[in-house]
Amino acid sequence: MKTSSLALVIFTGLSQSSFADPTQININGTVVASACTVENDGSPVQVTLDTLEAKSLATAGESGEWKTFDLKLINCPATTTVSTATFAGTPATANANMYANTGTATNVEVELQNTAGTQLGNGATYAVNVDASTHEVVYPLQARAYTTAGSVTPGSIVGSVQATFTYQ
Repeated sequence: MKTSSLALVIFTGLSQSSFADPTQININGTVVASACTVENDGSPVQVTLDTLEAKSLATAGESGEWKTFDLKLINCPATTTVSTATFAGTPATANANMYANTGTATNVEVELQNTAGTQLGNGATYAVNVDASTHEVVYPLQARAYTTAGSVTPGSIVGSVQATFTYQ
């Protein structure tokens, strides 16, 4: 009997476990609106300005005619209600609201606006509602050559602006 009592005391001591305090695990994430598709399948949108004579840009503040165009997003998810474009490019030295001309003409910048006349320089944003029935977004835009300094010399006008999109 003494042996079995001792074995019971030993086994009872071995079967007790020690426990740590419980801890909570927090798991976080974000669900964002799905992206729309740019209608031109990732190809650059080409905007060709009218040919200008240097004498038409001889004085500061002169410009070419506006060239209007649409930037269109298609296949937006039904839950996406607003698309915001952010425009980025190298600002012109003479006017930070314009984009630098990397062509050969001098003293000329590229100006970008929406068709309501809001300047869309480097870092500007432009929000447009998604059409609930077509699931499309149309950004009506316009661009032109502009001279802040005047005395434009003949040559090419080349501007590059990148648009990135966020969705709600």
